[in-house]
Amino acid sequence: GMHETCGALRYRKAAAVAEAAGLNICIHGIFETGITTCATNQVAATLNNLDDGNQIMWQLLEEDIVKRPSLVPDDGALPVSGLPGLGFELDDAAVKRAAEAYRKL
Repeated sequence: GMHETCGALRYRKAAAVAEAAGLNICIHGIFETGITTCATNQVAATLNNLDDGNQIMWQLLEEDIVKRPSLVPDDGALPVSGLPGLGFELDDAAVKRAAEAYRKL
C-alpha cells in the first residue's frame, strides 16, 4: 500500500519490481481517509499488474473528509475520478469537525 511504501512514487516502484518478477499487486488499505483512497486509486489505474483483490478502508471512519467523488465501489470497482489533482474535493465542514475532535484528544 501507499502508506507502507511511503507514497505514490515508491508504490509505483514496488509495483514495477513486482511486475518484473511476474507478480501482481493489490491495493492494501490501512485506516485512512478518502484522500489516500483517491490517491491510491489514481496510481493504481496506471499499473499493469494490479490484482482484483484490493482493499479500501475510509468506510471504517466515523466520518470521512472527502466530499466527492463517492468512494463507494460500484459493482466491486472504484472508478477513477475525473476531478483535478488526486481526484477529490474536501468537505470543509467535515475537516473542521475532525480538527475539533483531534483537539479534544
